[in-house]
This record gives sequence, C-alpha cells and structure tokens, in this order.
Amino acid sequence: MVCRQHVALTNTAYWCDPARSDEITLPMAHLSKVQEAFHELVAKDGRTTPMDIRQIFSVPGESS
Repeated sequence: MVCRQHVALTNTAYWCDPARSDEITLPMAHLSKVQEAFHELVAKDGRTTPMDIRQIFSVPGESS
C-alpha cells in the first residue's frame, strides 16, 4: 500500500494544511521510477489497477 505519493518542496509544512493547500501552486518532484516500481508490484500482486485511497475509505453517501 502506498499512501500520499507526493513531496512538498517547501521549508515548512504550512502549505500542506488542507485548509490552505489549494491556495498556491508549488513545484512538484516527479518520482517516475518509484511510481513505475509501485505499478509493477501491483501487477505482480494480481491486481489490475491501483486504487485511490479515497475509493477504499470513502464515507457512504459522500462523493469524493
């Protein structure tokens, strides 16, 4: 299981707070080899596609 596959390139966690995280756009690190390895593990495990964690832990009656 992989959760939160992003990297914040900031000095503090200030902009990671959900209350303000959509207010600015920050540079993103592309972890293509990590993503590639993750997809290979998912395939070898017999799964067909990775799932978004919101699909697994969604609240009934609430759309994501």
